[in-house]
Formats: sequence, C-alpha cells, structure tokens
Amino acid sequence: MQVILSIKPVFANQIFEGTKKFEFRRVLFDQSKVDSIIVYSSSPMQKVIGEFVIERVIYAELPTLWLLTKASAGITQADFYKYFKGKVKGYAIGIIHPVLYYTPLKLKEVFGISPPQSFAYWPPSANRVTSYPVGTVLELVKDAPKGFELSQSVEVINFDKYRYLVSNRPDIIQDLRFCWVCDYQLKQITV
Repeated sequence: MQVILSIKPVFANQIFEGTKKFEFRRVLFDQSKVDSIIVYSSSPMQKVIGEFVIERVIYAELPTLWLLTKASAGITQADFYKYFKGKVKGYAIGIIHPVLYYTPLKLKEVFGISPPQSFAYWPPSANRVTSYPVGTVLELVKDAPKGFELSQSVEVINFDKYRYLVSNRPDIIQDLRFCWVCDYQLKQITV
C-alpha cells in the first residue's frame, strides 16, 4: 500500500532534485502497511508529481531528530522547530529511489480523491488492483493516461507491486499507475 502525502512544492522539488532526503511529519500513517509515498505537490501546483520508497522512519525527540537529519533535511533548523512547534517528538521519513513522473497528474481526475490535509492511503481498497503478468497486452477502456491517445493497446513490460511499466511503442515506456490497472478501466487482450 502507498500513502499520498501533501508536500509544499519547494520541498517536493527538493526531493526529486535529491537535496532533501527526509520528509518531516508531526503525525504519521500506519507504517506497517506502507512502503512508498506518492507525492502530491500542494498549492499552487496542485498535482501528483512523483513517488519515493520509504527507507526508514525515525521517531525521536526533536533535538535528536534534527541531529540525525540536518545534513539532508532540506530545511533550516529554525524552520524545523517552527514546523514542530508544540511537539516534543517528531517523525522523519527517509527518502530513497525518488521517481519524478514525466507528466504531473491531477489528483481528483486520476486518483478520484480530494487533496489530503496530511495524507491518504492508496489504493483505498486493495482488492481493486489486478495483477497482469509481463507480456500481457491490455486495452485501455477508459481514462487513458496522457501519451496513450494514439494507441489503445499496451504491453506490460514489468510489474512492481503498485505499478506497471507499459509500452505502446518500442521507443516509449511509461509508468502506469495502479489507478489505471483496475478491472473497470483495463481489459486483458492476450496473455
């Protein structure tokens, strides 16, 4: 399962530039159920721009948390303490393998939810995701992602837990989010 996190654009950009290796949170989702984060870049961008894998989560008293993360925090010490004002402890989510989407996605249109105040679990119902093996050809039945208008058939090249790498032309490989791999949106053509 993934979590969609609302992150200010300046910090979201730092994540994908590789300069911010920790995302700070005052409260945290159930970490036992989540292994990666979908990044919703909040106002003024208001788009889903990428994702990253959770390396680890640190929960510590603020002075310790700052000492452990300051080299790659992406914020100043003053901003760190301002964010955690009123808290004794906080969370730092370690960021690895950030992937910036080629085309930013509209949250409501693609994921069917409103921007979360802090986070939202995705998929909301795990039984909506269907596994298609590598080599399966799929027809995009509705809501085809940008870039697939010319061809309605795609071949699954790789499947990794929550996403399919698909191609509709030899020179283009795209990351098809699991919101498009629900039975009501895709139809299997071949195996």
